[in-house]
Amino acid sequence: MTVKDSSLSTEEIIPAVDLAMPPPPELPGEVPEGPGRTRFCNRCGSVRDPESTECPNCDRNAAAVSAADEQYHTDVRSIRSSLWLYFALLTLSAVFIAWQIVTGDKSSLVTELVSSGAFSLVVLCWCAPSLGMIFNLLKTRFHPVWILVAICTAIPTYLLASSVVDFLVYLGVERLDYLATFSNDGFGFSLAVIAICLQPAIFEELAFRGIIQGSLSRVLGDREALIVSALMFGILHLSIPSLPHLLVLGLILGWLRLRTKSLLPGMALHFTHNFLVILSEKAGGLSPW
Repeated sequence: MTVKDSSLSTEEIIPAVDLAMPPPPELPGEVPEGPGRTRFCNRCGSVRDPESTECPNCDRNAAAVSAADEQYHTDVRSIRSSLWLYFALLTLSAVFIAWQIVTGDKSSLVTELVSSGAFSLVVLCWCAPSLGMIFNLLKTRFHPVWILVAICTAIPTYLLASSVVDFLVYLGVERLDYLATFSNDGFGFSLAVIAICLQPAIFEELAFRGIIQGSLSRVLGDREALIVSALMFGILHLSIPSLPHLLVLGLILGWLRLRTKSLLPGMALHFTHNFLVILSEKAGGLSPW
């Protein structure tokens, strides 16, 4: 009887098995370059051109961040500049009021003209770097009816101010006579119109509705900038009894600026309001403050 040899090799009993570990998955950005191979950005994971060393998506994001950062610093510089302008004007008002108190001369034409000249010079200096913005606010087209609206609106603002003055006079507060400052020094009504009506209408609107409100609106928004600039406008005059009607006047002037995108209607209202003040004095009526 023949016995079959049962001694088999291990290879014959157990089939050959490839024990090698599978290759690790390829990570984004580590795919070797070659035809038909996709390359990914290590930072954002987006597909990029194998021939390019930079990721266009990351470049766009970096450019957007850089632009936003530059805009932020521009807005901060604009806010700081407008605040410095306001405090410079506030300091001027305080200095001239203090001078009048110390000297006891509240009706000096020289003091009035120097104060107006210094105010105008400061505003012009601050407007110089923002001529483009100021020019746009002056050349913007609007319907001519807004000038008529502004002039007519000056009547209720004047009546409101006159009512406040009546109440203050009733309480014993001395009424100010603006025309007396000019007539006592031999100057006529025309110079009073220039110094009391034209100068504030131009330079206060450039400062508050042009520079200050425009700068604040970039950060605070239009509504908040309108309220803050109107409050700053009222405080500038350093007269607590006059603050309510000055605040109302500032709100209306700021609203006109937002509504028309121009400074001209506000200038027309401001001029008319002040003109009614000195006109009422000339006619022997009541002065708004």
